[in-house]
Amino acid sequence: MIVTAPVFSTYSKFADKGKLRLNDSIIRCICSKYGCKYFDYFTDKRFEKEDFLDNDHLNFIGAEKFSRMINEEVLQN
Repeated sequence: MIVTAPVFSTYSKFADKGKLRLNDSIIRCICSKYGCKYFDYFTDKRFEKEDFLDNDHLNFIGAEKFSRMINEEVLQN
């Protein structure tokens, strides 16, 4: 499994779209080749400002939320 962690909206808004597309393409190629699943939380709307320490790091509240999501949506999938 490959998981992309969430980032705050300003981070994703100003991220290089070409690099994001390239990353996505490479990840999907790897998953196709090796039969793995991809879980993309990069722009997941369930995360709010209060979940982040800074633009691309969750604080303890966001980390707990993300851990529950990983458990329910990734590990049990």
